[in-house]
Amino acid sequence: SAGQASSKPAAGLQEFAAAVQRQLADKQRTIRAFDIGGTGVKTALIGAPALKDFLFLDHLALPTEEGELPQFQWIEEPKQLGTAPGEDGFSQWLLEAVPRLRREVDDPSVCFGVSIGGDVDHATGAIND
Repeated sequence: SAGQASSKPAAGLQEFAAAVQRQLADKQRTIRAFDIGGTGVKTALIGAPALKDFLFLDHLALPTEEGELPQFQWIEEPKQLGTAPGEDGFSQWLLEAVPRLRREVDDPSVCFGVSIGGDVDHATGAIND
């Protein structure tokens, strides 16, 4: 029936949400975040508990001026890596730009997030907004 079909996805979402909350509570979990956009590649390293604290802030009560926002607890503050080469050589460039990345890739307590603004032309490495 239609009721059974709609309750199954809801249960799956509840399980997913619970898993995300467990991971965010894990003090050993870290997130390597990348942003790839028109100004180049940026990265930062964040502890899961700090991200959880930020995500569950009362955003309606936050001040509107950027200088008044609560201090975010970075493990590694955001860093501009520069403009990446095209598809050829990108991996080596990234490993050189972020020396600890090779260890992080092999570490099951590190997860990765990537934000891309626009479409990536892999032949040239250009990002089309």
